[in-house]
Order: sequence, then C-alpha cells, then structure tokens
Amino acid sequence: MVFGTEHYQSAALLRRSRDRWHSVFGYAWVAVMAVTALSSFDIRGSLLPIPVSPIHALSVVTICGLWQGIRAIRQGRIADHQREMRSLYFWVMGVAGLFTFLPGRRMNAVFFADAPLQGFWLMTGLIGTGLAWYA
Repeated sequence: MVFGTEHYQSAALLRRSRDRWHSVFGYAWVAVMAVTALSSFDIRGSLLPIPVSPIHALSVVTICGLWQGIRAIRQGRIADHQREMRSLYFWVMGVAGLFTFLPGRRMNAVFFADAPLQGFWLMTGLIGTGLAWYA
C-alpha cells in the first residue's frame, strides 16, 4: 500500500460527483492503486510453497475492481461506479489494513510494539465504523 493513497480516495469520495476535482482525485487514486497492485507482484518471501501469496489475490481483485469502476463510469452507470469504488476502498484499505496490523506482522511491530492487539482492534473499529457509515 502506498502511503497517502487513502487521501486521494477520501478526497474523491467527499467531492460532488461530476466535479472537476472529484475526477482529478479519482484518477490519481486509480493510478496510485494500479501501480501499487502491479508492483505487489514483485513481492516475494511467502511461506507458501508457491511464488504467490494472499496479497497477490487482493492485487488481482484491485486491478479487476479498478477496471470495473472505470468501465462503469465511462458507460454512464454512476451507481455501479460508486458501488465499485466504495467496495474497492473497503477491500484495499480496510481489509488490507486489517491484515497489515495483525499481531506478528512487521507494521504492527513498528506502530504497536508494546500492545500488538491494539493495531488489530483499531483497524477492526475503523472497518466497522466505515461499514456503518456506508450502510
């Protein structure tokens, strides 16, 4: 995940649809997420006996979701575009963030060395809040 990616998407989500800045932030978010997803295929070091890991599945979901969202808006299917982009935001920021902060993971140790479960519960709370907000 590229640092700051969530700011592009948050800015795009908070802007009025069809607004110039909504498009600018949206295209920036799509570009950053595409580069991030594609670059993840160069990540190695999985404990699995195959050269891919679960992060690669999320990368495929991300690339397909970006394609679906862009295709929907180009075809004028605004509701489908909104649903796809919100779903992507949940999966790539929420779920990936949840797994990033699992106890025993490197980023959890960096930010929550003294309380490893705190990062996990923080992400769980943020995901729950996001789900309640979008519902």
